[in-house]
Amino acid sequence: MHVNRIATWAFVLVLLGLGASPVAGAPEEEPAKRADDGTIVIREMLAIGRVSKGGRVAVFQDAVEAQLVAGTWKTPKAGDTLGLPGAEPKTWTRIEADEKGLFNDPALRGGYAVATVTLDEPAVMILNARGHRHLYVNGVPRGGDVYNHDLMRIAVALKKGANELLFKGGRGRMRVSLETPRAEVFIQVRDATQGHAVQIPDAGNVHSIGPTGLTVTNATNAWTTSLRLGTEKDSAGGQPFSLPPLGSQKVPAPTARSFPAPPLSMLEVERKNARHGIRCLLFGAASEEPLDAAELKFAYRAADEDHLRSFISDIDGSVQVFGVSPASSPDAKGLVLSCHGAGVNPMNQVGAYAPKDWCTVVAPTNRRAFGFDWEDWGRLDFLEVKREAERLFQPDPRLVHLTGHSMGGHGTWILGAQFPDRFGAIAPSAGWRDFWSYGGGASWNDPTPVQQMLERASNVSRTLLLDWNYEQSGIYVLHGDADNNVPVTQARFMRKHLAGFHRNFAYYEQPGAGHWWGNRCVDWPPLFQFLQNNPIPTPRSQEHVRFVTVNPAVSDRCHWVRVVSQLRSLMPSYVDAKWNLERRELELKCSNVMRLEIDLRPFTKEETIGRGDKQRTVVPLEPGKPIDLLVGKRRLLRDWPEDGILRLFGDPQEGWLPTGAVPAAQKNPHRAGPFKEAFRRRFLMVVGTKGTPEENAWALAKARYDGETWQYRGNGRAEIVRDTDFDPKATAGRNVILYGHREMNGAWSQALEQTEFDVARGRVQVGTKALEGDDLGCLFVYPRKDDKQALVGVIAGTGLPGMRTTTQMPIFLSGAGFPDWIVVGAEMPLQGSKGIRGAGFFDLFWKVGPDTAWSD
Repeated sequence: MHVNRIATWAFVLVLLGLGASPVAGAPEEEPAKRADDGTIVIREMLAIGRVSKGGRVAVFQDAVEAQLVAGTWKTPKAGDTLGLPGAEPKTWTRIEADEKGLFNDPALRGGYAVATVTLDEPAVMILNARGHRHLYVNGVPRGGDVYNHDLMRIAVALKKGANELLFKGGRGRMRVSLETPRAEVFIQVRDATQGHAVQIPDAGNVHSIGPTGLTVTNATNAWTTSLRLGTEKDSAGGQPFSLPPLGSQKVPAPTARSFPAPPLSMLEVERKNARHGIRCLLFGAASEEPLDAAELKFAYRAADEDHLRSFISDIDGSVQVFGVSPASSPDAKGLVLSCHGAGVNPMNQVGAYAPKDWCTVVAPTNRRAFGFDWEDWGRLDFLEVKREAERLFQPDPRLVHLTGHSMGGHGTWILGAQFPDRFGAIAPSAGWRDFWSYGGGASWNDPTPVQQMLERASNVSRTLLLDWNYEQSGIYVLHGDADNNVPVTQARFMRKHLAGFHRNFAYYEQPGAGHWWGNRCVDWPPLFQFLQNNPIPTPRSQEHVRFVTVNPAVSDRCHWVRVVSQLRSLMPSYVDAKWNLERRELELKCSNVMRLEIDLRPFTKEETIGRGDKQRTVVPLEPGKPIDLLVGKRRLLRDWPEDGILRLFGDPQEGWLPTGAVPAAQKNPHRAGPFKEAFRRRFLMVVGTKGTPEENAWALAKARYDGETWQYRGNGRAEIVRDTDFDPKATAGRNVILYGHREMNGAWSQALEQTEFDVARGRVQVGTKALEGDDLGCLFVYPRKDDKQALVGVIAGTGLPGMRTTTQMPIFLSGAGFPDWIVVGAEMPLQGSKGIRGAGFFDLFWKVGPDTAWSD
């Protein structure tokens, strides 16, 4: 039945008026006009208003994309119409740029625009476009610059004759030009990720610089291998890397070093002009002479000045930065992490704070100014910066706190809920609670089983599911009562919600204040006093812990309780654990927990807890004697474990049984899915080359498009290699993303065991269920067979229509939940979630189990 669906949907597209006129028959275009330097500026396009529906969900509806998937897309003419089923059709109309080359038209707010560029000869050119979500160059997907940040310069291949540039609009404005590349392979400094040259405390005038991230672009139609980035002082450079045809990669340059700087007295006078220069060099496979060079300039910062620091991320091997507002006293022991709002950079964030005598303020980036709303990879960036800041500044482990404004206020709510024992207090300012109250979270009134899987995949973003965890931290809520961006009702809702159970929160509304009312809305003295007064409680003092997690791979512990694995993935797992230490008795109430750990070690030491008249000295547990577990009405005697960690396995008949460490073959906090989890652990993108020419071209184009999207949204590094170059030993410990089905990607058998999920040409096998046809797109995650912690993500299709359905699935959109696996049909771009054939989560043993939903 499924074999002919693509033909059926191609016919439906015609009936809906979605097939536009072909290029053939249209008058020939004149060759594009070039400036003296060879630049071509696009000044005229055809545009159409929004013909799509989307949100923070794994699938979408888009009339243009439906044609691209079906293979029926034709370049439109003015007056042609297009629309989704049941919606009023829109019309393609001509739009023109102003004298500066700027297009400003309502159709570009989520609509599409088409430009035609005619060349006398084929050429590789550099596309300089801003304001678009993505584009297709002669049908090939490429990354965009939706926030108009002027970050992306990508190499595109243009043929002789007419070339079509199809843009998905962003926020209503767009600029487009094509430039001649200055070299076949070259360095771009425009989007460099670099810190400052920062004075080393107590080292006189010695300053230090960290690594720098630089974009290297391949402006040829061939793979370029064995490239290296070095400097004049380190010509050997870093690790070799490869670039796919027309590809780019943001690569760490070895700029880390310490050196004497000019006298501080000179810096005080000429700080704006003083720079430390480093010349970066790009070397080829066998070249002694550099292929390209770039000059980097680093501004000097004294040890007590606000500054940026850089580091290498374990997410993808890229260079990332964070802002620092140093404490005003050398005796300061506190650390406050501050999450910025949308569009704010970390230097502006720390610049809003006056120096504090008791704490250092550190601002992570969320990977970009917009980034990931402090979720997904924004969350991972936050945790990396927290670890790096703790390493550098050595704070008192109990004096670590969290705050943030606007989007960063949301970050404070969600991070504070996910990591309840990491902060003494949290303080959201002008924060929104979750995507469903503010940011377009996906939900359905009466969800189908498949839609329920998508909703469940987003549970990690549902703040209120985690509200138990707020009991572990003090909370200060700050908001302006005239906020016209994030309504004050967001704060009032949380005040009412917390009042039902929380014993330590403060709330303040600033009368007449809007969204940003100066630095005071983040640097609010009562807020900082609240933080200072609320250290993290010791684990020993917490004799009663209530903890909830949605995914142990995100959040697995609170004080002495750790959820190791779940019965049902991404459903809330609850633990209510209460000690009666005098009786050596632990009462446990758990839900959706398969494996649990109780750390007994904090209770083996005598400690004075509480304050004032509530202060008391607690008697420690004597190691070696059994522990009584109370589970409901049952009493279970468990021996004291040798290492002091009681590991329990939930058995429906016997209750909590003693067990050892979780086997690597089972889901656990280090490796549990869902699909997005594959894009971490320095993931490597591997494209298939064993298929048909069309299949191989798709794999390369999709990987390159994902890499460009990752670089733009996540300031990330996307390493792409061919399956023929994949080396399991050299990439040990890294996650792998396979592009292409089993028959076309030669790395499939090297990275994956025989699984219950198989994708081949014309067929998908999920457990015992088989689907056939060339119109099926598939994403799934599975353990890497030669590693105990690494994952493999697969993006594949049963044929070209199926492969093309995956192109615009929003992997890097924060809050868009993907389950462990999903299969979509080529009808999805018209039907949205109704076009999902199946979705689900693997069980504890990575098998297809009960958490599976099918559309038929």
